Amino acid sequence: MKLAPFTLNGWIFENDNFKSLHAILKPEDVETFTVDYSDFVLEKRFHEVLDGVSMYLVKEKNFQETLDKRLYNLKIKFYLHLLVMGFLAISSLFILKMFAGKYIYKRYMNI
Repeated sequence: MKLAPFTLNGWIFENDNFKSLHAILKPEDVETFTVDYSDFVLEKRFHEVLDGVSMYLVKEKNFQETLDKRLYNLKIKFYLHLLVMGFLAISSLFILKMFAGKYIYKRYMNI
């Protein structure tokens, strides 16, 4: 809910002044105040923003560690679920064979 206005709306920013800033900078200020973002990596920035959102908006510390723990717990629960369902399927087949075998024997073999 906190991020809804930012994720559901489109944002357009005019940055003509920022683009023209490089032309008016002095040569000694170009190194200090860089305006060249040609080496900007969006994926790295996305992960930094994600960490910031989790720390400051969601108030969660160590987001990556918490995520890893939750995924590990989910994986354990998934395999435990598969184990229980497999056990129930195999045991139901044995029970079905046991009762169905007696029923078929009584019905058709004792003529």
